[in-house]
Amino acid sequence: MKFQRMGVNQQGSFTVEAVLLMSAVLFALFLLCFSFMLMYHRVLLTKAAAEIAELAANDWTRENNPYYRVFEIIGGEKAVEKTIAGAIDQKKLQGAFPEAQITPEGVEQKLAVVLKNTFPQLVRWLREPEKTTVKVSYQGGLILRKIQVEITQEVRIPFGRWKKLFDGKATATLYAESSAVITEPAEMIRNVDLAIEYASKAKEKFDFSALMGKVQKAATPKEQKQ
Repeated sequence: MKFQRMGVNQQGSFTVEAVLLMSAVLFALFLLCFSFMLMYHRVLLTKAAAEIAELAANDWTRENNPYYRVFEIIGGEKAVEKTIAGAIDQKKLQGAFPEAQITPEGVEQKLAVVLKNTFPQLVRWLREPEKTTVKVSYQGGLILRKIQVEITQEVRIPFGRWKKLFDGKATATLYAESSAVITEPAEMIRNVDLAIEYASKAKEKFDFSALMGKVQKAATPKEQKQ
C-alpha cells in the first residue's frame, strides 16, 4: 500500500510539473512570435521611409511635380512634423491634411507634400498603432543637401501594464528613419568641370614647385647655405 501511494503522489507531481513547463514554453513561444511581428512591423516602417525619401530626393528639383515651384534657400535646416492618433484610415488622413495646411511658403511647402505622401504608405500594419508621428526634414548646404524621413509609432503590446511599471508606457515604440541625397547631375557636372578648369589655369599661372623651392631656400639657415 505504501508503494502504491508513493506512486500515485509521484504521478501527480509529474502532471503539475508538465503543466508548469508547457505553460512556460507556450508563453515564451508567444513572446517570440510577437517580437518577430514587431520586427516585421519596423521593417515596413523603414521601407516606407526609404521609398518616400528617395522619391522626394529624385523629384525635388524637377518642374513637373509638386516638389518644385518653390524658391529654395541654400543652407540651414527646416522640418515639418505631423502626429495622427489611432488608425491611419482615409478619413483621418483627409482630416489631418486639408489643402489649407499644405500651402506654406518656401521649403516647408515641399516638406508638407512629402509628409502627406508618407502617411498613406503606413496603412500596411500588422497591429493597429496607437499613435503615428512622421517628421520630414530638409538639410541644405552648398555641397550636400538631403531629405530625411523619421517615423515613430506607438504599438500596444500584451502585458503592457507590467511594462508601464518600469518605464511609464504601456506601448512599444517603433522607430525608423531614412535619408536620401538630393541629386542634380547636370549642375554637379558643370560645377566639377568649372573647378577642374580653374585648377588647371591656376597651375599654369603659378609654378608651385618653383615657389616651394624659394620658400625652402628662404627657410634654410645661413650656416647650411655656406
